[in-house]
Order: sequence, then structure tokens, then C-alpha cells
Amino acid sequence: MRTPVVGMLLAVAGCGGSSSAPVTNAALASEVEVLKGGLKAWKNGGTPAALDTGANPVRFTDIDWKTGAKWLEYRIVKCGGEDDGETVCTVSLKLNVRGKAVTYRVTMTPQRTVARSPKG
Repeated sequence: MRTPVVGMLLAVAGCGGSSSAPVTNAALASEVEVLKGGLKAWKNGGTPAALDTGANPVRFTDIDWKTGAKWLEYRIVKCGGEDDGETVCTVSLKLNVRGKAVTYRVTMTPQRTVARSPKG
């Protein structure tokens, strides 16, 4: 079963900065950190496959990352609530080829997963 979370609006500075609004729900805070960790790995030249190994593996799925696009900055616009047992985070990504708003679905169990929503 998925971790329930309360809907909440977060404003996070672009470029993967660590500043954010206070997060009072521990489960939501963990999910946001998983998302931010994946985006940081992308920025630092890592690969999605590299995140899927180690002590705390995360399966991170993003077609732009997989095809080699680089992001210039991001901003978590909204993160919280649940849709089919997954936390939904909307992220504004500015890529080297274009800018767009995308939506990621963050799941903590049974495996930590971040995936681009087919809708975004």
C-alpha cells in the first residue's frame, strides 16, 4: 500500500536549490527529497540506471533525461495529494532544448520510483 499524504503547495527555488517551504508531513518530505535527489543526479551528469542501484535505489523514468537532454533549472510547483496511491509532483523544467512543465508521480513503496506522468 502507498504512503498517504496531505496535499500541500511547495515553492522550491530553481537550479535544484535546497530551499523550500517548511514541510510538515514526514512522508511527503521524504518523497520530495527522492524527487530532488533524482533531479540533482541528472544535473550532475548521472544516469537513471545509476540511481537504481545501491542501498537506497530509486527507479527514475524521464524520456528527456534518457535521451540526453540537460536541464538548466527546475522548480517544484506543487507536490502532494495522491492519485492512485502515488504522490503527484508538478515540476517546471527548463531544458537546454525547451522549457516545459512536467508532472512526476512519486511512489515510495514497494519500490522508490519517480516517473514522468503520461499526462505531462
